Amino acid sequence: GTNGTFALGNVEHRDMISVGGGYQITPQFNLGAHYWLTKQTGKTTAGDGKGHFFAVVADYALSKRTDVYLEIDKTRFKDGVTFSNGATSRVGTMVGVRHRF
Repeated sequence: GTNGTFALGNVEHRDMISVGGGYQITPQFNLGAHYWLTKQTGKTTAGDGKGHFFAVVADYALSKRTDVYLEIDKTRFKDGVTFSNGATSRVGTMVGVRHRF
């Protein structure tokens, strides 16, 4: 793979399947999760690959207009696709406060 993508310029066919949902645990606390699977067929074998993407987010309402959230995601590539540094997986996190004016 090249440059953290699915083999640029060598793509013949790409499919993505996703599923996700959310659940309101309490009036203040909400959880959500989403999964994506990407499969690619290249014009050559070097362009074949798969990607698995998973994200989970927890959101807590402090008031009607302010909430805090935590998001964790994981990406994993297979079959020759890599990030630009050669890694095949990574984990990301995000924490934030959101206020609506």
